[in-house]
Amino acid sequence: MLEKSASYALRSGHEGCRTLVLGFCCTSHNPRLSKQGAEMCRELSDAGWLRLLAPIHDTKNAADFVMAFWAGWLHERLQLSTRFVMLSTDIHLDRTVCDLLAAQGRSVVSNPESLHQ
Repeated sequence: MLEKSASYALRSGHEGCRTLVLGFCCTSHNPRLSKQGAEMCRELSDAGWLRLLAPIHDTKNAADFVMAFWAGWLHERLQLSTRFVMLSTDIHLDRTVCDLLAAQGRSVVSNPESLHQ
């Protein structure tokens, strides 16, 4: 999923995605990346487009809180014109967070097809 997110951000370029924010659920999360995925993340980082958000402490069932917290945190700080692209395997939580962002006037895309190609 991490590689697909990086690839999506690189394809969208300046017109569609200026920053890829990756939020993690635990302090020990160790995503597995291919060499190509690592190179895409490095390219995003070198361009100043990559931000990593991680919790200070691990908590049981933290994924729900982490996704909702970071979405709200970013919503408050970013311009209303900023588009959110959510990618999650938890379709129910994803839909809930997307609906809340949309209710606040945000443009939100959930699990775009281009990420599944």
